[in-house]
Amino acid sequence: MNIETTAQLRPRKSPLYFTEPTPLTGEALYRMSGLGQVELVKGQIKPVRPTGHLHGYIETIIASLLLAFVQANGLGRVLSGEVGIYTHRRPDTVRGADVIYISHERLSQNQREGYLTVAPELVVEVMSPGDS
Repeated sequence: MNIETTAQLRPRKSPLYFTEPTPLTGEALYRMSGLGQVELVKGQIKPVRPTGHLHGYIETIIASLLLAFVQANGLGRVLSGEVGIYTHRRPDTVRGADVIYISHERLSQNQREGYLTVAPELVVEVMSPGDS
């Protein structure tokens, strides 16, 4: 064995670099598909478990009553079904709300696509057994 062959057989030492995962943006999360139910917390994807039928029923009652009032008075929009709302930027946090009310005025300040970038006037989160 010559010197060149011996050098090739020795394992090379390489420095290890430990880096934090690059935070994901809310815009990037919005464009992704096939993730299931997730939220974005400080740029990291966090799975969210599906709700039970009683939770869904209560959510529907609240949204229906609120929608009837908002439409009768021409106040804005009622949205339901884990609507994404930015609660923090850089790194982004996007949380899903069960039911929200947002006025026409605030909605006009929001971007067209993606998650809400302005705070709605009302956010309803139905608590399920086991929520803390």
